[in-house]
Amino acid sequence: MKRVLVTGAGGFLGRVLCLELRAAGWQVRGTLHRGAPPAVPGVEWRQIASIGGDTDWSEVLRDTDAVVHAAAVAHRIGPKAQVADAVYDEVNHRGTARLAAAARAAGVRRFVFVSSIGAVTDAAAEPVDEATPCLPVTPYGRSKLAAERAVAAAFAGGAGEWCILRPPLLYGPGNPGNMERLLRLLRLPLPLPLGAIRNRRSFLYVRNLAAAVQVALVHPAAVGEVFCVADAETLSTPDLIRALGRAAGRPARLFGVPAGVLGILGRLGDGCALLLGRSPGFDSEAVRKLGASLPVSAARFRARCGWTPPFRLEEGLRATVGPEASVRTTPPSP
Repeated sequence: MKRVLVTGAGGFLGRVLCLELRAAGWQVRGTLHRGAPPAVPGVEWRQIASIGGDTDWSEVLRDTDAVVHAAAVAHRIGPKAQVADAVYDEVNHRGTARLAAAARAAGVRRFVFVSSIGAVTDAAAEPVDEATPCLPVTPYGRSKLAAERAVAAAFAGGAGEWCILRPPLLYGPGNPGNMERLLRLLRLPLPLPLGAIRNRRSFLYVRNLAAAVQVALVHPAAVGEVFCVADAETLSTPDLIRALGRAAGRPARLFGVPAGVLGILGRLGDGCALLLGRSPGFDSEAVRKLGASLPVSAARFRARCGWTPPFRLEEGLRATVGPEASVRTTPPSP
């Protein structure tokens, strides 16, 4: 049985990766930055004080065949949640570079880096794929792109194999970030002024990403490649809210207003955030995200490696917000 190291194993994505990799027959070693290990059976837990350019990975990587690097400082929301650009660079870029170099020195056979579509862009009218020029617009996106280049450089020359995956917005039980903001809006006892938005966005159910990681760990065509990965479906923001409402058993009350009115409402939300110290869930950043398009094409990953998402978006949303929302370890029967 082969051993895989999963960084960030206590997080939203990391817990699912550990469950899925264990179910697939891997021995799993997971790293934690803080807190007690989650209840994931069969995982060998290791505490890491911090991830950065000086982290000592030698002991953690001992007797390890593969690495899935999922730990990162994610894009933060709200005025009090922001972090300095240097923190993104230290953890996401220099920390990844350090781990990749240590993995190569330790003889790790394959290194899978979970990057982000933010390494390319955070808005696009046409589907984003591997040929799309990388023009990240946030410190988070720039740190992820720098990390991708560091991984490729660390394994240059054929010593060890690597693969990079670029997911869009993740969702699943306990999801943080922008999807959680949308769920908060859906739960408000008020109609939402989002019915006139006409955009297209891609998403990725967390267990579909876990399935993509398993392919990236073993498929020979994944070696030395960067792949965009996303659910098969794209949705507009109003369609996503309706789908969330169906999954949660709640009515999705929508009405349309001009974009300028949405901008005013967003600025009002900004003022509330300054007064309250936290975002009310509807501010200028939310308006921008909710209105922007970002379709992602996973066609190349499907063609090269045979990956198909085992769960439809509707199934993923039910698992995320439905009455029996839970993390399962095997896909449902066809």
